[in-house]
Amino acid sequence: MNVELLGVVRIRGVAGTPWKIQLALSELRLHRTFNATFVGSTPAVKGLLKVVEPYVTWGELDEEVFRQMVSKSLARQLSKEELEKVLTNIREGKVEGDASGLVKLPVRLHPPSGGFKGKISRPYKARGEFGYRGKAINELLIRMM
Repeated sequence: MNVELLGVVRIRGVAGTPWKIQLALSELRLHRTFNATFVGSTPAVKGLLKVVEPYVTWGELDEEVFRQMVSKSLARQLSKEELEKVLTNIREGKVEGDASGLVKLPVRLHPPSGGFKGKISRPYKARGEFGYRGKAINELLIRMM
């Protein structure tokens, strides 16, 4: 069972955030601005993303960006064989996030080099930054790593 992986990045802070949204962000393990995580595309996760939409941006992860995120969040150095095993387990949905003890989530990122291209208070479709952005999340994550 291959699960489509979504990359989720928190782009807004905590000031003035309603408690329901803070609770949903903590369930996604996004406690700080510029924290990122990867989650499987399930109906429950999509419901959470709909609730926290004005505070995060998300989209489908490419293989290369997923590999960079996992290698950045490793708790210790792994051999190539161990890394491939962890990657396939996460991709197949056998390991939920940091349950393996090897991957520390969330991944701490820098602000995007060159800054955001739009306002963070507007949706991505309206030349803003928050919400669903599809494959364009990969470009943002590369600029933030």
